[in-house]
Amino acid sequence: MPVEPSGASAPERIRSRRIVGGAGAALLVVVAVAILVAAMTAPADGPRNMGADGIRIGAGLNAVPTKALAAGEPAMQLTADDGVADVRVYIDYRCVHCAEFDDANGTLLAELADEGAIVLEIHPLGWLGADSVAAGNAAACVADLAPNAYLAYHRDLLEHADRRLDADQLTALATESGAPATAQVAACIGDGEFDHWVRDTTRRARTQPIDGLGSPVLAAPTVLIDGEQYTGPVDDPEAFAEALGEHLAPAA
Repeated sequence: MPVEPSGASAPERIRSRRIVGGAGAALLVVVAVAILVAAMTAPADGPRNMGADGIRIGAGLNAVPTKALAAGEPAMQLTADDGVADVRVYIDYRCVHCAEFDDANGTLLAELADEGAIVLEIHPLGWLGADSVAAGNAAACVADLAPNAYLAYHRDLLEHADRRLDADQLTALATESGAPATAQVAACIGDGEFDHWVRDTTRRARTQPIDGLGSPVLAAPTVLIDGEQYTGPVDDPEAFAEALGEHLAPAA
């Protein structure tokens, strides 16, 4: 109970109560905001099947299963089997150059992954703001709940890289790409369940040296073939096919 000055008049006592009460209410607001900010910025577990900070697509276009990374747990370092080329692609789903790369080379990568000639590891980044994070979260939801639909969704998202998609549109596109039309998928996308993870993996890619690259990821798309960076034009399928062909095992 607040202490009031002795001998204070009734109006003064009322003013005193108002001041103390107002200060208490303000303190509650500050505490509530602090709790909300902490909840929004606290680290969170990542999606399943993205233990390498990206999803790996192999033979039959099936995702390589991995556990979800706990908050703060380092990404796994995974490698392809002998005779299988390891292709890593770092992209942002609002990046038009990433869309150009996929338009030029995505079909080849899908065919080779389907055949088991390569393992394709896709790393979604959230470089270009809230819309990038939302799209990366939606991709992470598909990786978590319908991993074998990921590659189709990845390519469909890049087809829409030049426009903003809201949660309903991201959910509808996931269904069109093969993810189940369930409340769980819709809630994951709509609630931004993996927004924290997208921001965390983006920070790691931008600040920590990438295995095989020797530096952080400095641009999107960044493509590594067996740990060697592809530096040719992103929209030249012949140049990319030639670079990739140097790493493919001879046909039987």
